Amino acid sequence: MFNLIVKDLLVMKKSILGIFFYIAVFPITFVNISGGFLTVGLFPLAIMLLNSTSNDLKNKNYILLGSLPIRRTQIVAAKYLGALFYSLAGVVIAVVTSMIFHQLVPDAQVAWMSVGQAVMLLSLALIFSSLYLPIFYWISNQGEQVANIVMTILLMITLVISFQLTVYTGKLFMLLAAIVLFLLSYVAAARIFSRKDF
Repeated sequence: MFNLIVKDLLVMKKSILGIFFYIAVFPITFVNISGGFLTVGLFPLAIMLLNSTSNDLKNKNYILLGSLPIRRTQIVAAKYLGALFYSLAGVVIAVVTSMIFHQLVPDAQVAWMSVGQAVMLLSLALIFSSLYLPIFYWISNQGEQVANIVMTILLMITLVISFQLTVYTGKLFMLLAAIVLFLLSYVAAARIFSRKDF
């Protein structure tokens, strides 16, 4: 299962440069918006998850993986573990971006990335992944373009939610709810993928 995650990272290595470009440019656009650092952390997750799923569709990896001595539930579990890794990476990117921004612009009237925001960002990332992955496995036969449209819509919805949330309201409850949703989402996605014909 670990090798499947490494495979995704190796395949998307070219897109890592795009993520670094995003890190350099996008924070300037979003930090002055309420919940701006949440946006800074959500985009890397979306980019990496989109690359991971798009590459599977483009290269027809599921046909190859289906012929290997590995359970389909393990294939799905690897994708969810990857999503968890990308979510944590997004939190780290947002925190580091906050630190760098305040070092470069010490007089900026923008709040530091707090622990509450980091927890909220992780929750939003898990919720976004939980919604996208089952839908992706369900519509994967429709092709990469449909998957991209679905991801874009879900990302916009998640961003709108992030702009409306206050930093300290129910953050721990939200994280617990996100974890439960993430686990239930895995069960649903595994069941959908196990019944797929390739």
